[in-house]
Amino acid sequence: MIYFTYAGSSFISLKRTTLLTIIICLLINVAYGQDNQISIHSNTQISPADTGSILNMVRKADSLEIPAPDSAIYWYNLALRLSKEKNFIDGIGNCLQGLGSSYLNKGEWDKATSYFRAAIPYCRKAILFTDMSSTVYGNLGSISYFQGNYKRAALYFDSSLKEGARKGIDPENLYLATIRNNLAGVYLQLDQPQLALKYARKATAIARRKNYSTLLVHALSNQGGIYSKLNNDEQALTYLKESLNISRKNKLRDEELIALNILGDVMLKKEKPVEALAYLQEMGKLTPSPPYYLFIFQGYASGKAYFLLKDYGKAEAELERALAAAEMYNINDNKIEAHKDLSEVYAQSGNYKQAWQQRLIYENLKDSLLNREKARDINELEVRFRTSEKDKELAEKKLTIMHAETLNRKKTTWIWISSLSAIILALSVLLLRYRQKSKEIRQMQQKELELLRATMEGEETERIRVGKELHDGVSGFLSAIKMNLVTLRMQRHDITGSDAYTNALLLADEAADELRKTAHNLVPSLLAKSGLSEAIRGFCRRLSQPGGIQMQVRIMGMPQRLDPEKELAIYRIAQELLHNILKHAQATQVIVAISWLEEILMISIEDNGVGMLLQEQGDGLGMDNIAKRVKSIHGSIETDQGENGGTAIYLYFPLAGRA
Repeated sequence: MIYFTYAGSSFISLKRTTLLTIIICLLINVAYGQDNQISIHSNTQISPADTGSILNMVRKADSLEIPAPDSAIYWYNLALRLSKEKNFIDGIGNCLQGLGSSYLNKGEWDKATSYFRAAIPYCRKAILFTDMSSTVYGNLGSISYFQGNYKRAALYFDSSLKEGARKGIDPENLYLATIRNNLAGVYLQLDQPQLALKYARKATAIARRKNYSTLLVHALSNQGGIYSKLNNDEQALTYLKESLNISRKNKLRDEELIALNILGDVMLKKEKPVEALAYLQEMGKLTPSPPYYLFIFQGYASGKAYFLLKDYGKAEAELERALAAAEMYNINDNKIEAHKDLSEVYAQSGNYKQAWQQRLIYENLKDSLLNREKARDINELEVRFRTSEKDKELAEKKLTIMHAETLNRKKTTWIWISSLSAIILALSVLLLRYRQKSKEIRQMQQKELELLRATMEGEETERIRVGKELHDGVSGFLSAIKMNLVTLRMQRHDITGSDAYTNALLLADEAADELRKTAHNLVPSLLAKSGLSEAIRGFCRRLSQPGGIQMQVRIMGMPQRLDPEKELAIYRIAQELLHNILKHAQATQVIVAISWLEEILMISIEDNGVGMLLQEQGDGLGMDNIAKRVKSIHGSIETDQGENGGTAIYLYFPLAGRA
């Protein structure tokens, strides 16, 4: 068993952020934000007082994330609202990340994932909190790990390391060292123990050099688990006992629990259930309520031990307890083996019905979860690892140069102090010129957006006109044709059995149905009646085909009514994206997730097609045009090309324009 920890909020301490640093970063952020807005548009310049208020609220929320996550959510939302009003990019990213961490501590992983994804574009552009983007990717990796999606976890952790290098963070920083330790756990789950050992050794070396005692215990425990996987039990026990001694010496309760749990696993592997139970029962003596993931692993291991001792009653109780906790917290790790072991326990107890049911669950989970992530594209992961190592070497060289430059700056500090007034004056002139240039660029962009809005309004007017003509004109003709055919049958009884007459009547019915569908797509009455979520659900229901493409719609949060023009624009964007998938992606399944968050509407569209991103099509919209339409209503769009096919598109819209 491998253990790791997820990251909470930013590792930069707000208490150590000086007012001078805030003001300098603030000047840069205001100039930067006016020309690089993501989805919140504002010309308001944030004052030092507002900055202090936001940071105080974030600091208070940080302290409440673990003991009182609901209170933390309240303070993060207050800070988020003020940050958006002032267009404070760092504040928005920090608050969205904090909301994700708070929901993660509550075990609400879907909400946590939505907030972390929404935070990414803001965190990548942050200036004051440079490590936020790395932290967000690390948290997404932790969620993927506990959900059993190990390949995606590896990609997220790798992105976390790359973001750290891009932002110039020390590669031996505690957080990045922890990410390496987490990668050891992921690669072991992907059946790559040698690669896992490489990451674990790197994390151990950094922890020893930097005296990171907590990380050292985790890394040593991971090495013990890896050597156990490699059937080197002697080496495994050496690392695990060192981990146990360090945790006891430093009074690290949770880390001691981890070492005891892995020692129990090693003893189970050696088929020594009595020794295993001794370690596992020591865990219960340390604390009445261990963390939920240790509670699950302890129960699973104890159930295995009692099974080996043929105490099937206790084995059943421990396995059921662990399985119930895993279901509650949606942790996929060990679920499959737990159902298999329960099947064997029930069989030994003579309860063959329950044994059969547990075996059936085991087989289904094995097909849907176990084989999905393990042993898939191992070579690609190895290439990604090598690329990550090269990126790390480049980052280390860059940091060496930066360190030398810092020493040089210290030697010439008095020159900068004497020249400060002249520099401020020069910066003021440059800032004025920059704002003038930015103003001209914004005016040009505004003209482009106005032209786009006019084009969209013209297209919508034409859709309504064509829809009414189809409904009132062509539909009437089809109805008349059908009535004449019915009248002809009454006058000419001899044609009732004619195949040509029957086909003509069927074709008239089918043409009328197709006409109604086309008119409905052109003029979506369900949008005005029931709102955006139900309109998209209805459109997907009409596109779904028996035996063909299947479209599922998932709605999270409380749907809201927006301005009619904005609702129609978002509906048309989603409609065009789905049409492109239907025409070009060769997909059999599409999942549309609509998440109504406190301040943001997020729509994700994922398919399992051939992986073709939207290109310019003769009869549709390319990605550039769709992106412009999204921007015209102050939204943002991201695309994710799957490595093995399929495309994921994420749309973000601020909810400032509610009805």
